[in-house]
Amino acid sequence: MLVAECVTAVLFPFVWQHVYVPILPSTLHHFLDAPVPFIMGLHAPQCNQDTIPCEDNVCFVDIDENVVHVPEDLPSFPQKAEFIDELVEVMKKYNIPVGNLNK
Repeated sequence: MLVAECVTAVLFPFVWQHVYVPILPSTLHHFLDAPVPFIMGLHAPQCNQDTIPCEDNVCFVDIDENVVHVPEDLPSFPQKAEFIDELVEVMKKYNIPVGNLNK
């Protein structure tokens, strides 16, 4: 639940206006087929990406394994290198360790 709250906090000053479920019970995994934008947290021991019934347009982030699976048709991030440079500068300003950021 903490991760889902952090994701929505990163959006500040904007607010997530769509479906938001911090922890989705395993009995409701069929909600992942919703035709609307959503942020849903899943309990890792009860699921893995292969057993979750969902379409190809879902971005799956596994924070335990440090893995992100994105849809194949996801457009590239505009001005990605410049954005990463700006993030690194902000992180350095606040003495936050900078990991491996792919440009």
